[in-house]
Amino acid sequence: MAFVYHLKVQNFRGVKSLDWHVDNCVVCLVGPGDSAKTTILNAIEMALLPRWNIPFTDSDFYQSKTDEELVIEATVGELPDAFIKYEKYGLYLRGYSIHERAIHDDPADEDDQVLTIRLTVDSGLEPQWAVVKDSNPDPRPISWRDRELLGVALLGDDVDRNLTWSRGSALASLTDAESSAQVIAVANRKAREAVGEMELQEWQQVADQAKAMARDYGVPVNDLHPGLDVRAIRFGQGVLSLYDGPVPLQSFGLGSKRLAALAVQEAGIGKSSIVLVDEVEHGLEPHRIRRLVKKLCDDRNEGQVIMTSHSPTPVVALSVQNLCFTRYANGHLDVLACDENGQDALQPVIRSCPQAVFARVVIVCEGKTEEALCDILNLVWAKTHGGEGFELRGVVAVNGGGTSAPKAARQLAKLGYKTVLFGDSDRAINPTEQELRAAGSEVMLWDGNMATEQRIAADVPLAALQALVDMGCEIKGEQSCVDSCKTELAKLGVDGSAVTNTNIGEWQTNGIDEPTLRAAIGNAAKTSGWFKNLNDGRRLAGVVAEALPQIAATPLGVKFRSLEAWAYAE
Repeated sequence: MAFVYHLKVQNFRGVKSLDWHVDNCVVCLVGPGDSAKTTILNAIEMALLPRWNIPFTDSDFYQSKTDEELVIEATVGELPDAFIKYEKYGLYLRGYSIHERAIHDDPADEDDQVLTIRLTVDSGLEPQWAVVKDSNPDPRPISWRDRELLGVALLGDDVDRNLTWSRGSALASLTDAESSAQVIAVANRKAREAVGEMELQEWQQVADQAKAMARDYGVPVNDLHPGLDVRAIRFGQGVLSLYDGPVPLQSFGLGSKRLAALAVQEAGIGKSSIVLVDEVEHGLEPHRIRRLVKKLCDDRNEGQVIMTSHSPTPVVALSVQNLCFTRYANGHLDVLACDENGQDALQPVIRSCPQAVFARVVIVCEGKTEEALCDILNLVWAKTHGGEGFELRGVVAVNGGGTSAPKAARQLAKLGYKTVLFGDSDRAINPTEQELRAAGSEVMLWDGNMATEQRIAADVPLAALQALVDMGCEIKGEQSCVDSCKTELAKLGVDGSAVTNTNIGEWQTNGIDEPTLRAAIGNAAKTSGWFKNLNDGRRLAGVVAEALPQIAATPLGVKFRSLEAWAYAE
């Protein structure tokens, strides 16, 4: 069955232009709301589904401007044998280079054979389907019966129809048309006979009165009686539905109906088909979503699945290479994919925080400590922004995974997210700050070549610093903290023998100056990992948050204000 290699859209609904090369057999379109994900599925549907006519309106044109043609071009490969024949569409065959991501009018030997099917609609609102080729000035019309051979199925809003034997439904396509008509004809007769055998005395009395009155008016009637008018109840093919015992599948829950409809459609067109699924999670619990996604992926030895999602569950179930990110601005729609060399860095970020793919702005935190800081700072900042946390601005803070954070930030920026890398400056980052900014990512690292714990220890008031040490003792044990502080003092060239407890006031009394004890505590917190999980990081962030009014002028306070301004920027 067919495979969509390329989709080009002009002047269709909210999309002025789209030029998308489809690289995978399983694709999940993700992105912020109103980024035209469903419109992409609708475009493929209208270009390829076997409908002999589609009722277009002015609203199907971009900004309802019908003076410019609506054009959808789908370039498809893995073609039915009948299409390749000279007398069919052989003269319109083109080549697609997967390596170059390009369509060649004259196919090269290594190219895949493809056809480009173009749907055009002008101001007259009459759709026209044709196979086109740049070097051939005369498009070749393609019928709905030929498009049916491409094997396209859409799981969208018409679930109920595909669970009945109605015209064009999946069940109808699996059933001989003549046998269906015979079943309906027999059902019509049986229904009339059943009503005729009923005792309808009250209705018969009325019929007798009507007979007498009709004869008075000269109407030659003989035997009037109540009977069933099947035309009045539209007793057509669509009344045949799938039942589970006495219950029609149409009465099942939405999720079950959608799964049943998909199963029926695949039974008709085969698993090596193009399946379009809008909002794959709709009506399903998380475990059923994961099962469905796995089945769709496992069955794709041939063919293709293109789905949309607004749920983290499918995102977690899929590999990042199966995700495509929609970006929409002023009518122009881009569909972006993760670079091959950025997948390893981005995959764990998305697995740990899948909601990030639906955000507009991402703070890529170097590690869990910075992530915890953002969580608590968000609560603090909300108080000065009308109770509005930054998540209401479409901002998400994610754990970038340490040394992988810069690569993740660069990849997210290239995928169209407003991105900032937030974290340590105690070691060189790869990619560099210059490379990150060139890719479109902002960079906010601590002044002074410091890790987060070191910067905090250097800037918070002494009372907050004591609270930090006390928390370290609770987490790691007092003796462990004392030993690690003494070790760090020794590295700084200071005799730590006077440090017998964790009271920093006594340290000062015993001759350790404030800059030195701050450096030792910051180094110990960093090297011993006092706050390297989210819970402990949030406790640390709570201490910092309480001290914010007192540290506004410090490098720590200045950086926090910069991050706040960036997160809340319009």
